Amino acid sequence: MELDPNAIDSRGRINIRNPISVIVYLLLYLLELLRRDDSKEVENFFKEIEEGEEEKILISRNFTYFPRGSTIGSEKIEIPGDMNIGHDCQIVGDLKVGGSLDIESEAQIFGDIDTGSDIFLGENTVINGNIRSLGDIVIHHAARISGDVRARNINTTPDTIIDGTLKGEEGIRINPDGDTGIEDRMERFEKGVDEMEGII
Repeated sequence: MELDPNAIDSRGRINIRNPISVIVYLLLYLLELLRRDDSKEVENFFKEIEEGEEEKILISRNFTYFPRGSTIGSEKIEIPGDMNIGHDCQIVGDLKVGGSLDIESEAQIFGDIDTGSDIFLGENTVINGNIRSLGDIVIHHAARISGDVRARNINTTPDTIIDGTLKGEEGIRINPDGDTGIEDRMERFEKGVDEMEGII
């Protein structure tokens, strides 16, 4: 299916990165056509699908998965369990995660983060909002946080920039230069997190 960029009215950037996203986009497009009661356009839609059905849609191992009970909105994302955000991702909106949150390096979050368990922030991550965790927070090198950080324990580095206040109920530890938190990395490796591609 080909989309004419001149015929699309978008108030933001549209990125289609994998087949799952394409399928979701096509479903939303079809629902919008049905809502408008545009039977001619719906007929054209299915005709184009039939013409291109000899092409295979491959589903790779890198995909977006939201567990049952998740809520995805324009301003907030709620996940009942654990969440992993891949390298170099951008998310706009607040995150409420019932379990642990693992944010890989160079990701950007534009919103507040609230989790029921531990948070791991990779190198060069940017968080434009407050962070609250009922567990521990590990922040690796060169992260930038524009809000307050509150957790049971906070483990960070001297080159991390935090514009707000830090509140660690049981303690705050600033690792000396050169300490990359090898114990945390080993624990992540044993759990298989470091070998895992980004889910979002």
